[in-house]
Amino acid sequence: MWKRKIIYYIVDILLINIGFYFSFIIRFGLKIPYYNFSAYTSLALVVTIIYIASNYVFEVYDVKGQKAEDLFEALFQAVGFSTLLLIALAFIARKFSFPRSVILISFIINYVLLFFSKVLLSKIIPLFPNKERILIVGKRNDIKKFLERVKSSELKREEIVGCVVETNGNNGDNVNCTILGEVKDIPHLIKELHIHRIVVVSTSSYRTYTENLHNNAEDNVRIDVLPGIYEILIGKLQFTTLGDVPLIRLTRNGPPPWYDTLKRIIDVVASLFILIITFPLSLLAIIAIKLDSKGPVIFKQKRVGKNGKFFTIYKFRTMVPNAEADTGAVLAAKNDPRTTRIGRILRRYRIDEIPQLINVIRGEMSFIGPRPERPEFVERFKHQIENYDERHSIKPGITGLAQVYGGYDTPPDIKLKYDLFYIYNRSFALDLKILLLTVRTLFFGNGH
Repeated sequence: MWKRKIIYYIVDILLINIGFYFSFIIRFGLKIPYYNFSAYTSLALVVTIIYIASNYVFEVYDVKGQKAEDLFEALFQAVGFSTLLLIALAFIARKFSFPRSVILISFIINYVLLFFSKVLLSKIIPLFPNKERILIVGKRNDIKKFLERVKSSELKREEIVGCVVETNGNNGDNVNCTILGEVKDIPHLIKELHIHRIVVVSTSSYRTYTENLHNNAEDNVRIDVLPGIYEILIGKLQFTTLGDVPLIRLTRNGPPPWYDTLKRIIDVVASLFILIITFPLSLLAIIAIKLDSKGPVIFKQKRVGKNGKFFTIYKFRTMVPNAEADTGAVLAAKNDPRTTRIGRILRRYRIDEIPQLINVIRGEMSFIGPRPERPEFVERFKHQIENYDERHSIKPGITGLAQVYGGYDTPPDIKLKYDLFYIYNRSFALDLKILLLTVRTLFFGNGH
């Protein structure tokens, strides 16, 4: 598939620059002023990177790019975001000779070129010519839980062919999946059913037969394991030896010493900048909240931060006053009836999170990290979910992996796995990916 994607990237790089060239012709005719065109060429590499990165973030190269109706929306978002970013870039770089009119014209030209080229390419060189055929392996009760969770998501390029159960694995449970046999039958099933991928969902016992799967599976069959807390905590495995005995080092290597210091500087500078530029938006939010319902504009609540220390978090109020007067502390849910009309809009576009920048400046939070939870829930989850307290080893964040990949209805134990993966794999590359995915949420309102 990666070879096909490279073709898509190359075609896009060519078309993006051709699109800008035609935009200049539409604006100036065949005699394009050198002064104006040179302003573009000096930024051409950055412009191309912005477009390709936006296409990636908005899933143009994913399943969305393989159906015209999905591509229409995804590409509109990607090209629209790139256009807004280019206008800001031209201003910041003081490239006033790069006409804004050309950038706006390029929105239409590039959208048309990229849309029809992808429709054509998807017919000639589809990124996903066939659905990935998946075989689920594990105990019956583990398979049942896994499939219940997967079915709440949309599988667009995968197809669950059936399940294989352990011989002694909870024989009484109905797993709502076609049982194709036992572990010993897997080599035969791979060939007969053209399996591409095996997913092992019983983390407590997979070690007993994972080696058997590797020995019997075809070389082109992927074997994935649903991770438990243990698998996430060990981080990246490092090979070492003692004498002539091979060992695996489980010690986690944290980020470099300067990572936290530089991240703190970025947090403060970016927070101040965002607070200034979003002041008009915050003012509108304040007015809308006051007009929509009675009660305070700013919502304050005690949360648990780094090392278990309490702090007060600030948000624009999105719920009715005294929302928990009758129920006590309850987790927020998707389509929560306690949310106000304006609150639903603020939540969808994450506008309610703007006051948390004050928490970031005060050093209680960071831009990226596990979301801070309430003391009542922390106390409950610490007893219910193994290693839950590990998420308090770093500062909580405004956004994180659990927010860009999960949802309001994602269970706390699943969110913990996202949080721990971030904690033990922190890097600026991962931070940048989370920020880009968050930007997509901010601009197009699919927030969790």
